[in-house]
Amino acid sequence: MTLPVEHLHRYYEGLVTDDPAAKAYALSLWSEDCILHIPGANRFSGAHKGKEWMAQEYVPALAVRDTLRQKEECFSLVGDDRYGLSHYRETFAIPGAETLVAMRHALYEFENDLIVSIRVFEEDEAAADRFFNTYFPVEPA
Repeated sequence: MTLPVEHLHRYYEGLVTDDPAAKAYALSLWSEDCILHIPGANRFSGAHKGKEWMAQEYVPALAVRDTLRQKEECFSLVGDDRYGLSHYRETFAIPGAETLVAMRHALYEFENDLIVSIRVFEEDEAAADRFFNTYFPVEPA
């Protein structure tokens, strides 16, 4: 069995690279029913069924605004045989507008070498809410 921290090192490498194989590996770590928990009071907040939500809501919403999203730097990874914890910075930039530099922590739960849950914690939840509510308001039903 590979420890979560070992997977997470490769996971973060895959998120920041242009290498399709590395990106594919990163996404392959998500179980089909992975739950992603995002804090705050904005369009992206809540508990979401990971792969499905990313493909149908998150990625298309960011694409509408030509948002540049880049996970810039992972500062530390710790964990045991079931959990991994990361501390990272993620930047969201909208050309000609505002940039959000989000300092985050994420707790990953693994089962059978797959991520089954990701719980994100914002260091400045209010700034994230302001940014996402300004540039990505909830669309009327």
